[in-house]
Amino acid sequence: MLTLASNSLRLPNRDARVLTDYTLLGRRVDVVETSRGCTFDCSFCSIIEMRGRNFHPYPIERVLADIADARTHGAQAIFLVDDNITLDVKRFEQLCKAIVDAGFEDSDYVVQAMTAPLAEHGARLAPLMKAAGFRYVFLGIENILDDDLQFLRARAKNAHRDKGRAIGNASLAAIRHLHANGMFVVGGLIVGNPDDTRESIEKNLEFAKHYIDWPYIQHPTPHPRTPMTRDFIERGLIVDEDVSHYDGTTAVVRSEHVSAEEIEYLRWKADRWMKLKHLPAALRHSPWFVLKNAPKMMRHTFAGSSLRSIFGPRKRPCGVRSLPRHPAGAAGAQRRLTPPDPETSTPGSSSQSGTMCASALAVPRLENPEAPWAPGANPDSRHRRQHLRGARVRHGARLADRTHLVAPRG
Repeated sequence: MLTLASNSLRLPNRDARVLTDYTLLGRRVDVVETSRGCTFDCSFCSIIEMRGRNFHPYPIERVLADIADARTHGAQAIFLVDDNITLDVKRFEQLCKAIVDAGFEDSDYVVQAMTAPLAEHGARLAPLMKAAGFRYVFLGIENILDDDLQFLRARAKNAHRDKGRAIGNASLAAIRHLHANGMFVVGGLIVGNPDDTRESIEKNLEFAKHYIDWPYIQHPTPHPRTPMTRDFIERGLIVDEDVSHYDGTTAVVRSEHVSAEEIEYLRWKADRWMKLKHLPAALRHSPWFVLKNAPKMMRHTFAGSSLRSIFGPRKRPCGVRSLPRHPAGAAGAQRRLTPPDPETSTPGSSSQSGTMCASALAVPRLENPEAPWAPGANPDSRHRRQHLRGARVRHGARLADRTHLVAPRG
């Protein structure tokens, strides 16, 4: 573990921002980073490809200075955007205490966390988080089924342990600790893995309905160079190779048993009602914001709904089909999905696909559904997206899928 010295990396220059005044439930929100990196090797993760498997924490003093600067610039809510802040539980406890000692606990904090540390240390850690002002905790549950966790390489970080021995899944214990201390769980789940059936997808969605407060349910996305990409290529499960569609909420792969269209429909149909269920809690916390924006929030959440959507997606619209195996085999498909090496690329060659994949989940993006499609884009994926996404893109629902009620103030 290498420490990032505070004197070698300056605080962000918030005055240089072009876009400002983003809000979380009506409260101005900013982002703060307390560490970088993760030591796990989840198959869906692009972080380990970009940064390697490592963990670099900032000194607590620098973190407090960053929070103070964000507050000076008007932030009332702060999202700690660390890749895995719970890798060092003792340091996280120290940070919570330091936030209280500095008098910064009146901000609303959002953080990403693993289930295993919270299950094991939650009795001590969760009260400290609550005292420090943490309100929403994104939990990387990933999946509740062992076979899917094995494919995602996420079993170890979601294992509930007793004296070093795995005794089950850590998700429920972590959720109970957070709920017992008045915090809300943003549940991160991935459905549509290679061997998923309709039943296995619905089991995960039922779990989310019963235990999480706000859904962040995504589909496995074969970002270039991530470990899962080769598996999907070799099994011929990728149905859309246009990386501009790799946003996590568009199903670009099918499973061996369920089409991409049905996978995406099952997720969309379930998570809109989960979002609605959280509305009373949001109303209690930010009544004026919710009352003022409830119609817009409902339009975002239910965009694309119709009598037809009650009965399921259309079958095979506009000649939709799975992409054939790449003519050059898995190696050829891998080349297509692998961005050029910036050190060896020739002038004029493009490395945008790698950049787009790395940032797709971090930077919400609305596309113009009428815009011309890129040369060489798969026409089937174009028609498929027009069918599934047309209404939702026009109403900004894709942005609502990937942001936790965060929007710029207009």
